[in-house]
Amino acid sequence: MRPHLPIADRTLPALLARHAADRPDATFIVDSGGKLSWGRALELARAQSAAFHRLGIERGDTVALILDNRRELLASWFGLAAMGAVEVPVNPANVGERLVHILNQARCREIVVQSEYLERLEAVADRLPAIRRAVVVGDTQSERFETIPFSALEVDARRSPAVDVRFADPAAVMFTSGSTGPAKGVVLTHGQHYTNGHQPTSLFGIGPGDTVHVCLPLHHNMAQGYGVCVGLVSGAAVRIAPRFDADAFWDDVRANGSSILSFVGALLVLLAKRAPRADDWDNPLRVGFGVPIPADLHESFEERFGVRLVHCYGSTEATIVAWNAKGGRKPGAVGRPLPDFDVCIMSPDDEPLPSGEVGEICVRPRQPSSMFMGYFGDPESTLAAWRNLWFHTGDRGWFDADGDLWFSDRIGDVIRRLGEFVSSYEVEQAVVAHPDVQLAAAFGVPSDLIEEEVMLAVLAREGSRVEPQALRGWCAERLPRHAVPRFVELVKELPMTPTGKIEKFKLRERGVTAATDDARAAREVLQ
Repeated sequence: MRPHLPIADRTLPALLARHAADRPDATFIVDSGGKLSWGRALELARAQSAAFHRLGIERGDTVALILDNRRELLASWFGLAAMGAVEVPVNPANVGERLVHILNQARCREIVVQSEYLERLEAVADRLPAIRRAVVVGDTQSERFETIPFSALEVDARRSPAVDVRFADPAAVMFTSGSTGPAKGVVLTHGQHYTNGHQPTSLFGIGPGDTVHVCLPLHHNMAQGYGVCVGLVSGAAVRIAPRFDADAFWDDVRANGSSILSFVGALLVLLAKRAPRADDWDNPLRVGFGVPIPADLHESFEERFGVRLVHCYGSTEATIVAWNAKGGRKPGAVGRPLPDFDVCIMSPDDEPLPSGEVGEICVRPRQPSSMFMGYFGDPESTLAAWRNLWFHTGDRGWFDADGDLWFSDRIGDVIRRLGEFVSSYEVEQAVVAHPDVQLAAAFGVPSDLIEEEVMLAVLAREGSRVEPQALRGWCAERLPRHAVPRFVELVKELPMTPTGKIEKFKLRERGVTAATDDARAAREVLQ
């Protein structure tokens, strides 16, 4: 690992100022607005900070950003960071109850919102008593909130407030996916943003000659922390695409000379399932990192596209604590812990478990302010998560004899069938490897005997047809018998969180339906 920067330099404004002083005219950001140099980015951050200060925003205030991947989000993020205020990046797709919960939980009084999404705020305005103003990117005016056009903000970098931003200060509140309940606001420090950027910079030798490709939404930590912050630490340029577009992805990568990719969710699967092209190998990407990487896909993707894929393990709270970046990697393993973190597998009583035994993955940092501060406005959840001075991730995993970490499943996402624990993650990895499957969710439903049965919701690839019984045969070749799904339902869509995770609690609540294929019933018909 590369040496860390001094503590005083581990803040977003300090990192930005550092590169602006060394290479003011070099490119930092490439987006739909063109190229943004380091010097201009620093000036824009200070000007936006001055504008927010004139609106009455002060150090420590939380400000919601409801924007697509665009220049105004970057300006707002950097401007808030420069004055010690806290961004709350919100997925623009949020509506109704989730939107209300996030804005009220984060105690936001100001919102920077894209005009297309203002109507969603107005629809719940009566339930947002703290909101006093909406800064709107676009021409739309609100009838429910005081509205100021973003373009009308007075921006003068000379009026930027002088604030001593510290590495331990909060920089962002990012909400969890809420796949198992109400979303919690994870408080990230400037030091954690720095840590996020330092890890891949150090592991993969990223520098000013690289371009980091960001096509994930900027409200997501993989886009901010492991995309933009990689540029802030390394000095690399950052290409920010409006969104992930499988059709345009490789052309965009080539056009911008992108060499580094951070990914999440089904991005790799969607790219791999596209028809092969003669120029698949002809692209500048050299390293991609993220989760998950299906074991059946890993090597074939690398061979087809000529890019090294690196598995890792982490969370918004803990940052990434283990990377499978060393030589002689094991497909499916998430890697070995970094020296900046302690990682332990614990029993339900918080006793360390030996290698080979599955338990909860627990983490603690060795560098100050490199993990989250806690859950915003939720001290009870914070205390519970940091039980016995370890952060309890809620994930199950195990170490092998070589010291490699393996992810097993979420603790609340394990299916117990016939006395055996079934990893929904492993079931999903096996199913997604099927050429006709785009996405899949495995979950437990009540058994008519005891414990649970395995159920599978499957989204077929466009233009393909999936037969439930044939899919079970596919699974039987790749999974233990007790893990082969009894119930299979073909769906047209899956309920998703704003960060691209499947909301399994909704699938569990719905359970077996009239459209569900039951293997036991099929056998009875054959008899």
